[in-house]
Amino acid sequence: MKTRMMISILLIPLCYLLSNAQIKNLPTTITGSWDVWIPGAVTYHQKSDATYQRYEPSVAMRTLKINNKGSFEWGNSKGSLQEVRPWYAEDSKRYFRIQDLSKNTYDLWYKESTDELILLFGEVGGHAATGTRIGKRKIEDAKPKENPKPLINDQKVNSKPKEKESQNSNTYQVNDKVEVIWSSTWYQATVLEVKDGKYLIRYDGWGKLYDEWVYPDRIRRKKT
Repeated sequence: MKTRMMISILLIPLCYLLSNAQIKNLPTTITGSWDVWIPGAVTYHQKSDATYQRYEPSVAMRTLKINNKGSFEWGNSKGSLQEVRPWYAEDSKRYFRIQDLSKNTYDLWYKESTDELILLFGEVGGHAATGTRIGKRKIEDAKPKENPKPLINDQKVNSKPKEKESQNSNTYQVNDKVEVIWSSTWYQATVLEVKDGKYLIRYDGWGKLYDEWVYPDRIRRKKT
């Protein structure tokens, strides 16, 4: 009897892992390339009567790539997504687990309203980062648009939207004052360097430790 109970207990986590080995109906909304930044942190450790401070550096990799077969590449870390159901899971969300080279795990879910990936600390919960999509979402992933209404009495199309688009083109120079979106919030920053279509920025009030390279779709001009 005791042997059967022990086998049953051991099989429970095993079945959990096997059930997540293959992901069925992987949502195409999470595939593609994402800009993900995990900031560093300072931790404290006590040994005997002494307390030691240790800095945990930020995750070196930034671009997270997920293909339609469920494989991911995050810097030098590669693997397969694992669908999980953590203790903090909400009924309306699907969660997928990835890990970095240090074997730290993160659970991600897709936020439809903003087209972002929300990363949580694996098994623990708590917000770790927000992933912003690099490039445009694939057309087949987007909802079909309705056919445009025909023009009435040869009415001309207003050209103002194109002018507005031209004015908002993301081209910035060194020392430009801008705003950068991070975790769904806009922060004031300064452009330090421009290279290969990306911008090295420094957040106002933060040191160079938090400098980061960002793509144009994360920057806007500072509001006056």
